[in-house]
Amino acid sequence: MLHESCLVMRQAGIGTGREQLVATKAQAAWEALNSRQQTYMTVLYDQDQAQETARAQDAAAGYYDDTPASVWRWIDVVTPGAKLTSVQRALALRDVRDDGAGSTLQALQRYGLIEVRDEVVEGPRGKSRTVKTKLTRAGRAAVRAGTKEPGRRRAGELSEYAWERLVRLWRADPGTVRIWGHNTYEALVGRPSPPYAEGRQGDYRITEAGREHYRTLWARYAVLYPDVAAPDPDGGPEPWRPSCSGRWTG
Repeated sequence: MLHESCLVMRQAGIGTGREQLVATKAQAAWEALNSRQQTYMTVLYDQDQAQETARAQDAAAGYYDDTPASVWRWIDVVTPGAKLTSVQRALALRDVRDDGAGSTLQALQRYGLIEVRDEVVEGPRGKSRTVKTKLTRAGRAAVRAGTKEPGRRRAGELSEYAWERLVRLWRADPGTVRIWGHNTYEALVGRPSPPYAEGRQGDYRITEAGREHYRTLWARYAVLYPDVAAPDPDGGPEPWRPSCSGRWTG
């Protein structure tokens, strides 16, 4: 929940400065990139979001996978063999060739926008190179700021209040949390199939569907609702954590 003084400022139309600070830092990170680097970031972001959407759809259909985001967010950039990866094809459509991929990815990693795994593996035809990348939270924020992706809630995403309640359930797991309000009940129990919470008489615990929703969309909600203190499902630190006063912490 919002700190009381922050809430008063927001209701008065003053604003806490948190969103402006995050947006400004993300915009500056984007503007520091050259056009080639921005193209790479845009392509990687599209791949990241496609994987996130696919997992959310699988979860909604009842297919669960407890693989952490730190694993499934890795994206193939170069794989053994002559077949191009989806990243290479997307870059080619934007007239960006792969010759400088190594230096471009290394630069983006130095800026803290991506992580890179560049390995040589032994295969049936000898040694070959594989390259995987993963966007950091700072990287996703930079692309959203630079491309002006709308920060609106999408179909199937929770309201801020319902997300805050799911965060409480996540923190309390395997304990219970009291859920009240018809809309919140519908968002966490009534509408999702399977539900994100289970229980009775107001006391609920998170379900596997709720855990999967949290893991899959945590990064998305961190951008939508920056004032909700939601712990990283993989235990990582938040990249930018301004206080209500506007001073950066952490």
